[in-house]
Order: sequence, then structure tokens, then C-alpha cells
Amino acid sequence: MLDFINEVSFFYYTALLGTGLFVIRFILSLFLSDSDDYDDGDGDFDDAGNIRWFSIQTVTGFIMMFGWAGLTCHREYELNSFVAFAVAFLVGVGAMFVTSYIFKFSKRFKSTGTVFDVEDSIGR
Repeated sequence: MLDFINEVSFFYYTALLGTGLFVIRFILSLFLSDSDDYDDGDGDFDDAGNIRWFSIQTVTGFIMMFGWAGLTCHREYELNSFVAFAVAFLVGVGAMFVTSYIFKFSKRFKSTGTVFDVEDSIGR
């Protein structure tokens, strides 16, 4: 069924593709502002129920971790193709959850920059 996975090159390609996308995304984030990816622009930062499971970061994390986990299972632990694929898939999904939760909790550190409300100081 999964004969194409017998070739270790499948996991190499996905690992290198995911890592390459991750590095490119990281370098671009150093020089470009990507605040639009995480904020919907309404200024409300308490949207704890609104988690983006499928974003560029989570998909990149899935591809990268899927490839490296599959390669490790296939080469180091010598698991058969189906088990290596299943473990790699679970690790990739776990990477998606971890990535989305990191961005969810990092929103708590965002601030409007003001310590007080201007309307509270009127008339004082």
C-alpha cells in the first residue's frame, strides 16, 4: 500500500522541504512585519477560542516534523513503512497543535501601548 515510502528519499524530501520553508519563513519574519497573519485588526486580543490550526506556520511545522520524524523512524528505528508513516503523521499533527498554541499564547503579550484610557483623564 505504501510502497513509495520504502524509499527513504520520500522522508528526506519532505524534511528538507519543510526545513527550507521554515528557514525562509524565519528569515523573512526578521525583516518583514507579519502581524497581519495573527491579528484580525479589530484590536480585541482576547479571542482565546479562535485558534488558527491551518496557517503557514502550522503547515510548515507539520511538513518539517513529518519528514524528520519519518526519517528517524525509518532509518534509526528501522520501523516498517506504515508505522513510520503513522508516527510521522502524529508527530506532524502534534507540531501543528504546539505551533498554534504558541501563537495563541503569544497574543497575550500584545499591548496597545497605553497604560490608561484617555477618556478616564478628561476633567481631572
